Amino acid sequence: METAVSTLSSFNTSKDGIKRYVTQVVNEIKEGVMNPLLAHLYIKSMEKSLEEISKQIKEDVMNEAYKYEKSFDFHGARIEQTELGTKYNYENCGDVVWNGLNKQITELSEKRKEREAMLKTVKDSMTMVNEENGETWTIYPPIKTSTTGIKVTIK
Repeated sequence: METAVSTLSSFNTSKDGIKRYVTQVVNEIKEGVMNPLLAHLYIKSMEKSLEEISKQIKEDVMNEAYKYEKSFDFHGARIEQTELGTKYNYENCGDVVWNGLNKQITELSEKRKEREAMLKTVKDSMTMVNEENGETWTIYPPIKTSTTGIKVTIK
């Protein structure tokens, strides 16, 4: 009897197995076995599903890993219990220097955002004048780059 998790267990956990699977799927799509748009939709659905499954079983995974050594081999993979994404919060340190620097950074970031918003409106080159010292300079429209892709919204 097929279960939801039996689909997971059909995947190979080795680098070579993953590479072979990817190659096979890509070749079949390129050969017309499946519509590329439908394949893309399935892939996006799988990504969302796997992301949510990982999130919901994270504690269970940790509890299972604690039963082993800190570092161990498991079904062709190396599993290591380690600190990931260590973060520090400096706001409670009471350091006057850090607090001052942080305030300056925040203010400058806001000023930069305002300036960038203005620069986005520039359509042609124009001369600017510093009213304090009379210095002039020419500004140009920002260079806009983008990548065309397919956006998928799962309903």
